[in-house]
Amino acid sequence: MKSSQHLLVRDLSTKHAFKASPGPARSSIRRHVCQASNQQQQPWSGAVTRRQLLESSSVLAAAVAVSMVQPDTAYAGMDRYVKRKKLDPLETYVPLVLEARERLATLDTVFVATPTVARQLMRSGPFSGLRDNIRALGQYASTPAAEGGSGLPEKDAQQLVSGFFRALEEFDLVLYNAVREAKAAQDKADKEARKKSESEDEDEEKSEASEAMVVDPAIGLDKEAAAAKLAVAVQQLDKLIATVPEDVLARSREVLEKVNRKAAAAAAL
Repeated sequence: MKSSQHLLVRDLSTKHAFKASPGPARSSIRRHVCQASNQQQQPWSGAVTRRQLLESSSVLAAAVAVSMVQPDTAYAGMDRYVKRKKLDPLETYVPLVLEARERLATLDTVFVATPTVARQLMRSGPFSGLRDNIRALGQYASTPAAEGGSGLPEKDAQQLVSGFFRALEEFDLVLYNAVREAKAAQDKADKEARKKSESEDEDEEKSEASEAMVVDPAIGLDKEAAAAKLAVAVQQLDKLIATVPEDVLARSREVLEKVNRKAAAAAAL
């Protein structure tokens, strides 16, 4: 059952994978790599004496012995970096999350008629990088206030993130089931129409058969359940947005308003 659900969060991590732009952290890594490469390319300037070789061998043996009983601190540091990479400023994530929130709140007028379109809207635009943007907000929520975060316990911040994704996934699942049922009904109607068309000779009767092939896209949708799931998803997202400092949130809303005004002006042309 789980393999056939095509859940939203998994879709976001595969079909619409987030591609982060090169930031300060990546540039720093590149500089360190280039410096190390240049050092490695410097020519060898002299021969190694027997004494130097023995000393090097002793040092290497001691290092190996120590590494067998002590953790590699350099590797542990890199491991921490890989798991929790340095983030861009919070203001680079919040406007996109706010835009996704706007779209999510308007889906109540879309899914009631065309669940397929609603699912497509949840996989494009501000939803394309939503997974990483939400995780960034969660990470900032658990960052100390002195460092620009909200200072929440990390467990609480993680619960906000997972709670939103879970609610969004459940809403998407309701739509997915409706799309699947509508497709099955459409396939059945098409099959019956073809049989009837093959048995009829008059054009008028064929036209009536073709008209009967249209099936309501929301025929299998539980609209009350979908509306309830959507409301929960919006509420969970609002809880996460509430962790953003007021000044950052205000500036992010101004950015979103400017973008919306430009988009409206362009559409009016």
